[in-house]
Amino acid sequence: MATGDQDDDAAGATEVISPEQKDLLIALIQKTGTDTKKLLIHFDVPYVDSLPASKFTEARRLLEAKLQKLQEAAK
Repeated sequence: MATGDQDDDAAGATEVISPEQKDLLIALIQKTGTDTKKLLIHFDVPYVDSLPASKFTEARRLLEAKLQKLQEAAK
């Protein structure tokens, strides 16, 4: 008899961001003066490079929006 949790190992594997994506996020974090710890807490991850690939676009958009606000305020 099959149980619902037999394939949990495959389902539990989460693809993380690439080294290039990590570098981009770190550059945006630095440019915006973002508190890295707060960003990590928001995405519930211990390190930037452990961010799920599925969350990369959201993280990038948040940081780019913050950068745009900072640039507009500096004008």
